[in-house]
Amino acid sequence: MKARRSTAPAPSGHAVVIGGGISGLLTARVLTDFFTRVTIVERDPEAGSRTYRSGVPQARHPHVLLARSQRIVSELFPGIESDFDGLDVPVFDFGLRSRMLFASGFSPPVRTGVICRSISRPRLEAALRDRVRRLPAVHYRAGCRVTGLEFDRATYTVTGVSVVPRERPKDASAPETLHADLVVDASGRTSHLADWLALHGIPRPPVSTVDPRLGYATRLYAIPKGVSFDWNILVEFTRFPAVTRGCVGLQIEGRQLLFTLQGVGGDYPPGNEKEFLAFADSLRIGFAEVLRTLPPLSPIHCYRATTNRWYAYHRIRRWPHGLIVVGDANCVFNPIYGQGITVAGQEALLLRDMLAQRGHRDITAALRDHRTRQARLLRWPWLLSTAVDRGWQEGPATLFTRVANRLMDAWQQSIPGDSDMFHRFIKVTHMLAPVSPLLAPRATVRIARTLLRGDRTIPHPAPTTPSVEATR
Repeated sequence: MKARRSTAPAPSGHAVVIGGGISGLLTARVLTDFFTRVTIVERDPEAGSRTYRSGVPQARHPHVLLARSQRIVSELFPGIESDFDGLDVPVFDFGLRSRMLFASGFSPPVRTGVICRSISRPRLEAALRDRVRRLPAVHYRAGCRVTGLEFDRATYTVTGVSVVPRERPKDASAPETLHADLVVDASGRTSHLADWLALHGIPRPPVSTVDPRLGYATRLYAIPKGVSFDWNILVEFTRFPAVTRGCVGLQIEGRQLLFTLQGVGGDYPPGNEKEFLAFADSLRIGFAEVLRTLPPLSPIHCYRATTNRWYAYHRIRRWPHGLIVVGDANCVFNPIYGQGITVAGQEALLLRDMLAQRGHRDITAALRDHRTRQARLLRWPWLLSTAVDRGWQEGPATLFTRVANRLMDAWQQSIPGDSDMFHRFIKVTHMLAPVSPLLAPRATVRIARTLLRGDRTIPHPAPTTPSVEATR
């Protein structure tokens, strides 16, 4: 739904956004159209374009600005593409410049028009943060943490937040109160919102979790002058239930390569160099020898907090006015699928459109159905993220999980040698389309044939090593 900005009243009032990550920044940008003052309260201290914030523990691992998220970011920040170009961020056609190894072989190169950027998380956040902080309405408070909600029981309304410095001395004075007409929790997976609400007698939400027991081990490498790859993103997929190991290689700004080993079902990749390379040797994609020739720029960083988690705040019957929750504070996705940034962008647009319909003068009316519409928005990415992950959870798989995994497996096995199926795969995974491209007659016939044909796993596909072009 398009926002009818011409009918919206002039901005007024104060909004507080808890969290200065990507979700918080996108939300704050939207709120500047409706509020004269938008305060972002960020727990981490001031961060530069190369600073890995402690509040984003997955920041050292690969990030791709998927096509859908790139379109949203460009819509909210016109001209930001030039900022990325100035940072030498790779931009590429995903179909032409990705090499993906499925069970039955490599994906075929195909021109798709699905344009992506691969960028380190600190650089991405810095670009968005710089844009947001230039907005006259925005006040950015770094190194501060929110300790609770201000609550008016008579009107059942959140009226602000309590704030203290992150490094607060024991003899400090009382917390500062920031009064607000709207409070947005965008504090990520460490959100304390359920605890804060419980202090005011509001029940905790039901929580859905899907834990694939997935772990990463990532290292940053330099790409020497005179060496280039014929891809921007390299992927080897795991396969339920037998193939527990895979990888992701991603070229980012500054001629650098982020290379991540991934192990699922508890087969976690190691953090020391010898075992890291041995794990890479065990993959079918055959890239370990190339890694041995690249100069490392970082230690090996491990990460295992990959559980999908959805806090069903939309099921709380009586929700306080003046409060919404977005991003990972509401629904956390397994980062391997790259959906979090796109979903954060979609949530920001949803908020914009709902406020534009009624205007900030009646926030309660404008956001009355926000939780319901937000839950509707989350259903498809949640299903896409958890369909395969459910199979890797401990305990016996349900019938639904077995069927879903078999269908997803057949879908992926049908891709090698079929550029049309790969194009459909890209459209769905980049959230440019729902499941409809897979329900078209040609696609369903192709998947059905793959199901009937059975297992077509190729142990060591040719070529086993993606080409490295020496241009010295």
